[in-house]
Order: sequence, then C-alpha cells, then structure tokens
Amino acid sequence: MTKVIKILIADDEPMVREGIALLLRDEKDMRIVGFAEDGEEAVRKTLELEPDVVLMDIVMPKLDGYEAVKRIMDRKPTPILMITSHAAANPLFKALSAGALDLIPKPEGGDFRKFKEELLRKIRLFAGISFPKKKEAEGKPISFPKSGEMREAGRRIRIIAVGSSTGGPAALGRLLKPLPPDFPASILVVQHIAPGFEKGLVEWLSSECRLKVKLAEDEEKPLPGTVYLAPPDIHLLIRDDGRLGLDSSPPVGGHRPSAELLFSSLARVCGADAVGIILSGMGTDGSRGLKILRDAGAHTFAQSEESCVVFGMPKAALEAGAVERVLPPEEISRELLRLVLGEEAERGG
Repeated sequence: MTKVIKILIADDEPMVREGIALLLRDEKDMRIVGFAEDGEEAVRKTLELEPDVVLMDIVMPKLDGYEAVKRIMDRKPTPILMITSHAAANPLFKALSAGALDLIPKPEGGDFRKFKEELLRKIRLFAGISFPKKKEAEGKPISFPKSGEMREAGRRIRIIAVGSSTGGPAALGRLLKPLPPDFPASILVVQHIAPGFEKGLVEWLSSECRLKVKLAEDEEKPLPGTVYLAPPDIHLLIRDDGRLGLDSSPPVGGHRPSAELLFSSLARVCGADAVGIILSGMGTDGSRGLKILRDAGAHTFAQSEESCVVFGMPKAALEAGAVERVLPPEEISRELLRLVLGEEAERGG
C-alpha cells in the first residue's frame, strides 16, 4: 500500500491555502491534515499533527517563516518547503539556512500547471527525508596566516567551481563562511534556483561570508576572494582566455545553468590549477564534468551524505569516479585553505 503523505499548509492568505489544497485534492498519496494562518499556529500544528511535509510562506503574522522554521527544526525537525514570492527572497534564504529544504515561487501569470508539477515533485521527494537526531559537529577553528603569505602561497589554485541544487544554499553558506576575505582564488557557483531569487541569494551569502559575492557577467575577469554565481537560465563557464563566459546554449540534462559545462570548461582551461566541488542536490548534474576535471589533475570534493539534504548529485559523482574526498562543507573549506595556504592552515600559521 502506498504511504499517504500528510501535509500542513501554512499561509496567512485564505486564497493561497485554498488554491494549494485544490491542486493537491486529487493526489491519492497525499492528504492535507491541517492549515495554519500564522507562524505560531504553524509551529503548534506541526508539533500536534506531525505532518510529513510543511508548505510554508515566509511572510506571516505573529511569527514569520524564518522564526517558524527555526522553532520547528529545534523541537521537531520536519521537511519544510517554502512557497513565496520573489519579494521575500532575502529572508527566504535565512529560512533555508535554518533548516527549510527548498523554495518554490508562487505562480505568476496563472501558470499553475508548472507550479503544480514542481510542487508535487518536491513534496514526494521531501516526504522521505529524515533528519539526524543531533546536529553535525562543527569543525575545529581555523587560524589564518597574514594576507601577504596567503596570496603568495595561493598562486597555484586559480579557480574553484561548485555545483549545487536542493539544499545547496545552506551548504554554500557553510562552505564559504570560514574563508577569509583575501582568499587567493576565485569561486564559481552553479546553483539551481528559480529565476527571481538570485539577488536574494547574493544578498544572503554576502551576509554569511567575508568574500565578495556577485552574479557573474560575460567576459568578466575572475578575481581572487570573489564568488561568482551563475545567473538564472544561462550557463556559466570559463573561456579559453580565462575570462567568465555566459552561454545560452540548450540545457544539459535538463539544467541551465549546468555544473557539467562549468566543470568541463575548467578542466580544459585550468586543469590541475582548479578545484571542483559538488554539494547537496537532486539528480546527476556535474558528475561527468567533475570526472573530466579530476582526470585533468584537479582536486575534487563531494558533500558527505549525512550533511546533505539530498545526496543525489554527490552520489552520482561518487559513482562516476569523479570524487577525491567526501566531506561536510566546513571540512571542504578546511581542505581549500590547506590547498591554497599549504600546511600553515593546519598549524594555524
């Protein structure tokens, strides 16, 4: 017998609650167990009704979505999918960092078919996710050498490329947070995210780390200590002259931007002077490109299963033989520092 997924809908707008309920009513494997009109009620009903998935808005009275997510994850970790508008992008990423699994934009222009398809897909995926009872232990503190020593030691590793999807924003925050502002390499990121939320992601990551974070621009020269995010619906790669390239060619494996193209271009242009990283995500994007990058002599990493929201992309990369080491995001940061600073990072300078 198919397990029925219990769903709680939390939104302060009656029409939104009713609209989502209408979209789900014919799904035999789903049952709405309750509604919440504000954040406090969302927390209380999650504890009382024990839903398999919570669908939550970010802007709500009494307690906003961010605080509601924090309280739920502290008291009874539950899969939470944020459903909101682009205007709430920045606080939305705080909710993702607090434990919400992913986001989906409210439909605009009446395109409910696409919204429904994405909503059903994510509900079914998240219903099977379980959370560890204890939070993963943080890595030991890292001490940094002086800025001049860092730039001198970091000449070999020129560019670090990262591919991520579901669960990626929180993992990116954890990866970037330990890195110093004068980190001597550029970081290029392909994060699968709905169009309209990219500026919120830039703002949130900027608040989480000491590096400069921006959307990548075509023919831009990548600079040290800077994180370049692929804009929505366009591929990010490295051109033969070492500059960034934005490419509107067709999606690869259903994705644009695609980590496959980023990793492959890095292998061709930078070879062993690069690092490739795959973080939490659904599907297989990046696995073939990361293998090409590793075969070119680059160091490659994948996020560990216990620290991932969804282990799909790291698992695919592992199965492809593309991964040198599997670590949680903070430990990948430690390895990046070791690679660009040498053993000084391990000894604290």
